[in-house]
Amino acid sequence: MTRTTLSLSIACTLVLLTGCELLGDAPTWDDGGSDVLNTDGETSDGDADAVGTCAPVEVLSCGSVVQGDTADFNTGATTEIDHYAGAVGNYEAAETAYTFVAPSTGEVTFSLIDPTPTEVDHDLFVLNGELGCAGEAAIARGFNSVSFDAEAGATYYFVVDGYHLDAGAFEVSVGCDAEEPAPVEVDECLFGETSSQLRESDHLEVGLLQQYEAAADVPDLLGQQMVQGVQDEGWADVSTLADVWEFVDYDGVFEHGVVDPASGQRFTWARWYAGDTEVGYLFFEGTLDLAAIVGDGDIHDCTVPR
Repeated sequence: MTRTTLSLSIACTLVLLTGCELLGDAPTWDDGGSDVLNTDGETSDGDADAVGTCAPVEVLSCGSVVQGDTADFNTGATTEIDHYAGAVGNYEAAETAYTFVAPSTGEVTFSLIDPTPTEVDHDLFVLNGELGCAGEAAIARGFNSVSFDAEAGATYYFVVDGYHLDAGAFEVSVGCDAEEPAPVEVDECLFGETSSQLRESDHLEVGLLQQYEAAADVPDLLGQQMVQGVQDEGWADVSTLADVWEFVDYDGVFEHGVVDPASGQRFTWARWYAGDTEVGYLFFEGTLDLAAIVGDGDIHDCTVPR
């Protein structure tokens, strides 16, 4: 008998006189793998205003591989979540949470690498970022891996939690099946040929939004864009914002807003210096869809024609 079957049996025994009706409307899970909850984005009690409680330790992106330890609170483990919407079972053990912003619409898989459930029984959860970092926001669960359909630009929380009181070390990865938009050949790029042309453009509105001198100050989405940009360009092996920050000079990162009044399109330009080299990435605003790359002052891999 699996632990889910056992838990259901106990629950039904407690409500025998009511025919176990308390479980009648609850989302169901398949012990054979990961499942997405059938709650249509609502919490288990219909309350879409779940209060965030857990504390994500870092931002993950497609291709990320990270290690953690739910038994070590110095690594960011917390004991804030004891239950999850639609999941029968006790999760009093500590959990570790991560933030993920979907780069595009498509299936995303969060997986344990070389899991050892007989030694440390970790389960994986996906939480809807709009509902907060709380158990009531759970939309999918898996034992060794969990897959779900992500929406472009949406924020999710990935949680590694020990079943009952299990806690210990783990390694996880993030895989994305959605295809990134491929650069297209354009006769003339909307942003020009150099970063100087972009800053001085007379057909675009370009303005500095913020300067960030520490990685901790960088908003989640901008940090995700920086990681995605470096990964796409391929000049460094990075998986987290902390990795990218190793290549950021003392004056930090500049976030510019770029607007094309003619079309109404809006873009985010993340720009910084690594030594004497200008690094930059232009994204469609609010997404991880790359619009152009700025390498040492030159604009290339542009996907937006003028």
